[in-house]
This record gives sequence, C-alpha cells and structure tokens, in this order.
Amino acid sequence: MPNKTKKSESIIKIALMPARGLGDSLLFLILANNLRRCGYEISFYSNNIYELQSWFPNISAFKFLNSKEQSISDLNHELSQYDLIIADTGSILRYKCNELPKELFCRIVFINMENQIERNLIFQYSPDNFSTVKQQAVKDELSRIANAAGGCSIGALPGHPLVNKMAFFCREIVGMQESTCYSGMVAPDNLTYRKYSKRVTIHPTSSSPRRNWPPDRYISLARQLKVLGWEPVMCVAPNEWDEWNEKLKGEMELPKFTDLKSLASFMYESGYMIGNDSGPGHLASCLKIPALIVWKKFNDRRWQPGWFFTELVSSPFKIPFVHTYYWYYLVPVKKVIKQFNFLVKKHAKYFSSRTATK
Repeated sequence: MPNKTKKSESIIKIALMPARGLGDSLLFLILANNLRRCGYEISFYSNNIYELQSWFPNISAFKFLNSKEQSISDLNHELSQYDLIIADTGSILRYKCNELPKELFCRIVFINMENQIERNLIFQYSPDNFSTVKQQAVKDELSRIANAAGGCSIGALPGHPLVNKMAFFCREIVGMQESTCYSGMVAPDNLTYRKYSKRVTIHPTSSSPRRNWPPDRYISLARQLKVLGWEPVMCVAPNEWDEWNEKLKGEMELPKFTDLKSLASFMYESGYMIGNDSGPGHLASCLKIPALIVWKKFNDRRWQPGWFFTELVSSPFKIPFVHTYYWYYLVPVKKVIKQFNFLVKKHAKYFSSRTATK
C-alpha cells in the first residue's frame, strides 16, 4: 500500500468506530492516525474521545454515536457518506449491521483487538463491494484494506501491549509501511507538560468493581505519598464525586471534572498517575505521563498502557479463580509504594538522559 494517495484521485472517506471504552478509543486512534498519514479522510465515532476533538487536529471529524437505540434510517444516512467503515466488534455496529441496506453492509469491516471474530462477521471483499466509488484504482485500494482488516483479530506479538499490536496490525496486516504507535494527540498550547511534577493523579475507580483496588488502600496510599513529599490528588468521574467526597472528608484534594477535556488537561500538567486497569491509565500513557497501574491479572500485559513509561503492580502469582474479588489482599500499600518509587527512578533516568542530549 502506498503511504500517500495520489492527489489526482478522489479523497477516500473512512469512518472508524471503536468499542465503548476510553482505552479502546485511544487504541483505535493509532489506526486513525496511520490511515490519515496515508492520505485518507478520517471520521471518528466515539462516546468519549469526541470531547477531546481539539486535541486531534488531523482527524477530519469526531462524532458521537453510541446509543443502541439509534434508528436504522438515521444510521444508514450517517454512514452512507463513507467509502469504508471499520468498526470494533464491541461497537454499536455489531448489533445493527444486519439491519442495514446491503450496499452499506458490504462496506463495513470488523476487527477485534483481543479475541477471534465471529464467523458471521468475516467476509471476502472485492472491488464490486464499493460500487459507490467511480475510480477502479480506488475500488481496488478499498478492497485491499477491507480484506486485510476483515476477519483479523490482533493476536500477534504475544506478551506485548495492544498499542504495539495495533501498530503491527497497521504495518503488517493492512500494509501501511511506515506505521507508528502515535495516536495523533496534541495538547493545547496553553498547557505546560508536567508543570506540577510532584503532583500524582490517583484514579481509584473503573467500569468494573472487580478491577478496583479498595478505596481504603488508595486513601492510605495517598497519605503515605503525602508524607514522602508528593502531592496526591484523587480524580473521579462526575457521578462518583459525591461518594468520594464523603470518603475523603476534605482530607485531600478532589477536583470536579466536568468532562474528559478537563481531566486530560489536569493530567497533562501532573507528574505521575496511579490507578486501576481503566481508561485514564491509557490516557495518561498517551499524554506521556508516567503511570502505575494496580493490576488484577498476574503477568497479563495485553491491556497495559503502552505509549510511555508504565509499570504494573499485581499479585505475585496467578490466582486460580479468575473472577475473585479478593486479589487485592496480595497487593498491599507498601508494594504499590515500592513500585511507584521504581517508576519514578526509571523515568528520572530517562528524563535526565534526554535532557543531556538536547
């Protein structure tokens, strides 16, 4: 595949639809950025990242489309403008695709970042699938992209984070030779990177209670970090603020974030991040903020944030019962403190070497 489409050809419009999670959206933005670098016009549909659209200047459009109640006629009208639609099997298209008109259905490609794809979502694409396109060369190109992505779970590079797997997918499967892990995110000029280097954003929640290290341990962690000279700040979603305000009782800072943009801005100017396996950890990594993730699963690095320095702290061995609620008994506060200190030293060494070479 060429790295740039010829200017004489019509611009190819591609829509991308990740799964619901913030981490899923950030990973899909690697694909978006690589396709954009090849000359395609990209529209990105998400229930969360669209709030950060000004941070991705090279994406043509960010749009909100998340409800399973979306009518078929509206969905058809929305998607008919694109030459190709690439969707995660966790997106709303998974539940709507069979109801769409055939001429649109045959332009939808499903991929999955973790598991094998169901057989009924795997197709053989030909240039005839893209009958709305006039130029034969463009039809052929769309067919190549569709067949590269369709039916392919990103299962390569065992033991590597999905950030690396997505870049591998772009390069080796889709055929974009100069693919990168970069998401295309650019922080606004009015923000200063790691301005408050001693500030540690602590995100103690996630979408699943089973992933969460207990609240009392996060509070104990924050207290100990404060004694060590750090400035811990609890960061939670707006609907969690009242609950955590009651837990903290004014003991430490608990800012109110109205949207994802305000959280990203706060995190970008912080020195470090600590939290569970959840979207904010991926966001911190994407912003090049060193992160420590309190991990439920022993030695499972697939969902480790992979853009920048990230350390995991988990139980010292694999627990037989995968869905146990008691994994955190094997992750004491002192172990998290120890791993955080390791992260700080590791990043400091990297930062000093980078400064010395400037």
